[in-house]
Amino acid sequence: MVILHTLHGCTVRGALRALLTRGFRSTTGSQLLNFFLLSSLFLCSSILTQAAEVTLAWDRNTEPDLDGYRLHYGTRSRTYSVSVDVGNVTTYRLSLPSGGQTYYFALTAYNTSQLESDFSNEISYNSGTAEEPLPDDPGDDTFSFQPAEDAYLQGTTRFNDNTLKVEAGYRVSYLKFALSGLSGTVQSAQLRLQENGDTGSGTLLVLRGSHNNWTESTLTTANAPAENGQVGTFTGGVAAAQVVNIPVTPLVTGNGTYSVILKHAAGGNDVWFGSGESTRKPQLIITTSGSGSVTHPLTVNSGTGTGSYAAGTIVNIAAAAAPAGQVFDRWTGSTANVANVNAASTSITMPSATTTVTATYKAGGSSGSTWTFQPTEDAYLQGTTRFNDNTLKVEAGYRVSYLKFALSGLSGTVQSATLRL
Repeated sequence: MVILHTLHGCTVRGALRALLTRGFRSTTGSQLLNFFLLSSLFLCSSILTQAAEVTLAWDRNTEPDLDGYRLHYGTRSRTYSVSVDVGNVTTYRLSLPSGGQTYYFALTAYNTSQLESDFSNEISYNSGTAEEPLPDDPGDDTFSFQPAEDAYLQGTTRFNDNTLKVEAGYRVSYLKFALSGLSGTVQSAQLRLQENGDTGSGTLLVLRGSHNNWTESTLTTANAPAENGQVGTFTGGVAAAQVVNIPVTPLVTGNGTYSVILKHAAGGNDVWFGSGESTRKPQLIITTSGSGSVTHPLTVNSGTGTGSYAAGTIVNIAAAAAPAGQVFDRWTGSTANVANVNAASTSITMPSATTTVTATYKAGGSSGSTWTFQPTEDAYLQGTTRFNDNTLKVEAGYRVSYLKFALSGLSGTVQSATLRL
């Protein structure tokens, strides 16, 4: 039957609900498990400038050995040219070329023994039809990261240009992502790639790299990270400028640096994707939940104020007492948002990034030490008129000057102070 659903405020037209009782079958079809796929497949979309963002959602199975789902789609009904292992989730968003092409979608579920169900009900979508987009869960936060390093090896030769090429047995691509600012629990991770110069087909394998001790300018077969487990896969054709989203949730556990290996399995044709040097840059898209507001770590070395704070928060920081024979000098590190780098007690406006500042010290503080300070503010009043120029004028009953000094780093007992004009 045809059902009209509303999901998170998005009206879904023509969604079909089906109870499939054919169960999970082995690859030979000789085994039938009592594992039913109950899926209502919903679809919401929004049209972007060059692509349609499509979000699909379905009912979760209740069987204890459920391991995940595979989304299948193509341009012919019940003939699916692309299969994506989306993992154990109930929503998935992908980008399709806009322009009026009709796509058909179906879902299968698989269990921990890798036995897979028959297809769910099929739904269709025309990429020239705009509907209200499915909003994110208000409790979720989404982060997008571009690679800090990326390159590919063709045999033993390194290439660091505007492409990341993969070809079975010949070309392997490497990407490194530096993740910071994540909070809450990682719910999903997707590697987003876009074709850039050569279409292809087959199966793409995404694997975790064993280490991060490489750069795009020094990558060799000797220092390239080894494969340390598969975290994602994509099977299908890749058309010109097509965006490919590959679920890689097992890769990411939180903040840190991750190396990714992108390979092409035997069979199919090689494909080129855009690199970080291109206009079609790769992205690692992370969704977290249970975080409330997003916070970022602040580390105050040799002082107080260390903690995690939301961007825009004004945090008071103070240098620790100076060692014997020394006085506070200045703050160093990520000081762009520090109110006064020369003040031992000051504040920092928290940016949207991990931040570290360090209090530094210099020799001084013994008997006879002398400090010189210039005014932070000065001006004079002539009657009721203020002047702030290159002079400080005084005249009985008519002109009065004002100066403000911010003193920091003093130690010991003040013996004398002189105003020099």
